[in-house]
Amino acid sequence: MKDIVIMYSLAGLTILLGFFALLKQKIYMAQDSGEPIEVQIPFLGKLRTNIPAIVIVFLGCALALITFIESYPPDKVEWIIKGRFQSELPEEIDWSTGELRVFPTDFDPRVYPNGSFEIHCYLPKGKTFEDVIEWIDFTLQDASVKIYPKEEYEKFFVDSASSKLAKHTKTSRDYKPITVERW
Repeated sequence: MKDIVIMYSLAGLTILLGFFALLKQKIYMAQDSGEPIEVQIPFLGKLRTNIPAIVIVFLGCALALITFIESYPPDKVEWIIKGRFQSELPEEIDWSTGELRVFPTDFDPRVYPNGSFEIHCYLPKGKTFEDVIEWIDFTLQDASVKIYPKEEYEKFFVDSASSKLAKHTKTSRDYKPITVERW
């Protein structure tokens, strides 16, 4: 997000500098005839050239357009994966001290103090969470659990009681409480 703001700022600054240069209106003369160079620009008509300023404005616009296209990749769908970790031991656990990892790693996993977790991700349209994610791993200082989403999804349709998956939609998965095993 920080990169996007920087790129839009650079694009805006470039456009402003170009417009400032256009307002200064230094006109370039043709070397052979000594007359002002004119350029026909669609929707604007003929302009006496200030080629460097026009190039700067167009570069700023191009930078803004490229940033916009790259920051909002097409054909991506937001997925939300939810669940909760639990322990069979009576002691109180601060679940937020654990590490929730997802492979591949370009996702946003979060664990809350009560043991709830959420994974937010944007996947290519037509792909499911199970197509992209190989495993989810949660580790505490002396306990851990590993989930294989594809395996749990397949179990859900064979025998839903044996699966860790509680319910699913086109863009979400809700897991049953998952017991963390002590070492």
